[in-house]
Amino acid sequence: MLGETVQDKENFTLPLALTDLVPVLFFRSGGEVLSMLLDSPLFSAGSNICTAAGLCKVGWKVMLAVKGRNEEILNSAFQALMPAGFAVMTAGVLRHPKRAAGIFARLMGFPQCLWLAAGIAGISAMEVMAKKLDFSRARNNWLAESVNIAAQGAVMRALTLIR
Repeated sequence: MLGETVQDKENFTLPLALTDLVPVLFFRSGGEVLSMLLDSPLFSAGSNICTAAGLCKVGWKVMLAVKGRNEEILNSAFQALMPAGFAVMTAGVLRHPKRAAGIFARLMGFPQCLWLAAGIAGISAMEVMAKKLDFSRARNNWLAESVNIAAQGAVMRALTLIR
């Protein structure tokens, strides 16, 4: 999650760490649907990289919650892999512009456009929270995690409606 600090390990409980698996799995599911629709191994590879990044972040939180240790290598891996994965996903989309345009057009249909809009709103809200919230407070971590779950779930639902 953006903006996290490890000032107070009490805020990184095992339930919070395990809850972070939910948006990772939603992202993975949506990425798989989009990979199949694009028929793009490159996009699929990028989605797998992003999923690995998310799992690194979950592992980092689990280690912090269970062992009280900041395994910074896991957090660093997350920070390196996530943008790399999105870059590879973008390349996968750019290699298939006609397919991507067709998928986008289908996402603009009803009701998937509502799910997509909700996902985009949630992702935007997470960006605002990353800048405004104090993540040394447990409440703020749970709030951001809840928004992340809703956002990733909404995007996944939009994609599953068009497959």
